[in-house]
Amino acid sequence: MEKEGNRSPLNQGREHLLAAIIPPSNISRQIDLIRERLFSDYCLVSAAALPPLIPLLFLPPGRYTLQEVQLKEKIGRAFSITTGHYREYQGNLFLTVDSNGGYDSLKQELKNYFLPLPGSVKKAGSPGLPFPCTEGFFLTAPERLADFGKVIKKVIKNLRIPGPVHFSSYSLAILKLESFSHPGEWWQNSRWEEITRLNCRKPPKRGAQP
Repeated sequence: MEKEGNRSPLNQGREHLLAAIIPPSNISRQIDLIRERLFSDYCLVSAAALPPLIPLLFLPPGRYTLQEVQLKEKIGRAFSITTGHYREYQGNLFLTVDSNGGYDSLKQELKNYFLPLPGSVKKAGSPGLPFPCTEGFFLTAPERLADFGKVIKKVIKNLRIPGPVHFSSYSLAILKLESFSHPGEWWQNSRWEEITRLNCRKPPKRGAQP
C-alpha cells in the first residue's frame, strides 16, 4: 500500500514488473474518489494499494525502458479512452474503458518489443501474478471477506459511476510491485515504484495550429 521505502533486507518480497497506462491528474482524481469510497464504505484495503492505472501486461524480470526511439515512435501517440461501467473480472473489480482497439494494439506492441535483454533476466521465475490485465482501471482485488462476492455486487449496483469521462493524453509507465504478504493477499503489505515513464499525446488534426 505504500510507495518505495526502506525495508529490512531479511524480509524480501515478491517482485512484479507491470506495464500500465497512467491517466492525467484530473482523471486520476476521479478514480481516486472511487477507490476512497471502496476503502471507506466497503473496507476494501486493496483499493488503496496502487495508483490509478489501466494494467497492460506483467513483464519478465529484467531491465526495461520506454525511451528507445524505435519504441517511442510506435507507442508515443495516444489514443482516445472513454470510461464505461464497473466489471468483475476473475474476482477483481475494474472500471471498464473503451479505446476503440487502441488498448489491444498497444499491448501487442509492448509484447513484440519487450524481449529479454541479454544478461538482464533473472533466473528465478515469477510466482502467480497479483491480478489480471484487462481493459479497465484496476479498482480492487478479491479479499477474504465473508461475503466478498455480495460486496462486489453491491458496489456495482450502488456506487456511482463517473462519466463517461474522455481523455486522449496519458503516460505509459513500468511499475515495480513488491509484496511481503501471502500471494493471495499481495496488497496487505506492499509497495510500488515507478521504473520508467513515457508521456503520450494524441497528434493534432491536420490543418490544426501547433
